[in-house]
Amino acid sequence: MKGDGKRRRKRRKPAPAPAPAASALTDWLWSVLAAAVIGGFVLGTLSFDFVTNAERLTRPLTIVWRALTVLPAQGSRSSYGALMIFALTWLMGAILFTSELAKGGAFRAHKGDGMLAVVLYLLISLTVGLVFALVLASRQASLVGIQAQTMADVLSVADRVAGFLAVYYWFIIVVLVVGGVVLFLGTQRRPQQSAYPGGAIAFVLLAVLAGATAVVTNLTPIQADIVYKQADPYDRGKQWLVAIEHYKHAIELAPREDFYYLYLGRALLEYASSLEDPTYRDSAMRETEGVLIQAREINPLNTDHSANLARMYRRWADFVSEEETRQALLQLSSENYVMATSLSPQNAILWNEWAMLYFYGLGDVAGYERTLRESLEIDPGFDQTWLVCGDVNRQQGKLEEAAHCYEEALKLKPRAPQVWRMVGDTYIALQQWEDAIDALTQTVELEPNASDIWNIHNVLARLYSQIGQQEQALFYAQMALQRAPEDQQAMLQELVAQIQILETPSP
Repeated sequence: MKGDGKRRRKRRKPAPAPAPAASALTDWLWSVLAAAVIGGFVLGTLSFDFVTNAERLTRPLTIVWRALTVLPAQGSRSSYGALMIFALTWLMGAILFTSELAKGGAFRAHKGDGMLAVVLYLLISLTVGLVFALVLASRQASLVGIQAQTMADVLSVADRVAGFLAVYYWFIIVVLVVGGVVLFLGTQRRPQQSAYPGGAIAFVLLAVLAGATAVVTNLTPIQADIVYKQADPYDRGKQWLVAIEHYKHAIELAPREDFYYLYLGRALLEYASSLEDPTYRDSAMRETEGVLIQAREINPLNTDHSANLARMYRRWADFVSEEETRQALLQLSSENYVMATSLSPQNAILWNEWAMLYFYGLGDVAGYERTLRESLEIDPGFDQTWLVCGDVNRQQGKLEEAAHCYEEALKLKPRAPQVWRMVGDTYIALQQWEDAIDALTQTVELEPNASDIWNIHNVLARLYSQIGQQEQALFYAQMALQRAPEDQQAMLQELVAQIQILETPSP
């Protein structure tokens, strides 16, 4: 019995040693790497926002440093606010990620692992963010040496500026891929191989579809907006051909954005207005018409498109000499004002413009009175309507009505020297000398350095002389003589002499 027990004990094999536990380093390494990639992405995003080359430098590292420490718009004054944002984001990211790992007990196995994790995070995240910042800066530096001599060169620069966004999108993709690989390698359980190869194919197709959707719905429209905004300095500088090509290129990128058509039509209209050759001008106007009509087809409920077509036809009518063609264009303008006012019936400006078209273009007084009345009913506080009312009444010989309109405009905008001048002229026509003096005195006070201020002094001198105040008349006549051009001084010297005779009492 005892021998049998000993034999049985001898047959027992020692239990296998337990598998060695995974290294403590492996437990947290992959998590820190993934967090560092995310932190680098945050720093790269900040770089995309802050790193610019306003000083037109050529060294990428210098561009990055100056962008974070200098304010070019304020005389290159030193400012470390942006640098502090980067530093705080970088350090706080390290503290937050490693503290979360510490709470989970990742650093209990080996003393000093927590500090090593912080150092790894700081180095990797800074490397990722700085590399992306240098890539951006190098692309910005490459723009400095470009000499744009042709229109193609100018548009190439616009595309390269818009391409900065594509660089950021690629940065996002790289971060997603690298982060995904790191997380995959850090998982302890590997996914089983799929029995269906269709899953991989579906994943690739969905990835391609998602990428194409992102490009069409997000990347390309933003790039179009970047190109459109680059037209602004050329537009303000009246370099219409360059601005036109930028607007056309923006439309190529985003053909359903009616806003770009609106600005293209405006630039074409200004370019056409600058042409002297009637043939080229007519061709440019027809192109303008087509662009604005296309804009309205894209967004027919936008009042601006119908209003701009109305203004374009009115401007076009000013260029033609044949009366039949001119009236046809004015009629098209009126039809588009009908559409515009039907879309925005409470827009007093449109009714006001339509009223001016009736009176000055179509010669339809009844139409003018109807549209002007509509404008005043909508917004009696719109001073431009009262000015139109005054101008038209003066042309019709209704001087008292004109004076009333100007007075209403001055109630709304009392510091308008040109309106005071017009009401002064109206009072002169009504032979209301004292009212005219008051109006023209306001003009002098509001605009003392006007180029023709001498003529207002001249008129005031004659008005004061008319009401018998020769001393005031002499004062303004002498003021007029001092400010008048040489070809008017003889006439004013004669006026001064006449007033002096009237001022001198008879013996």
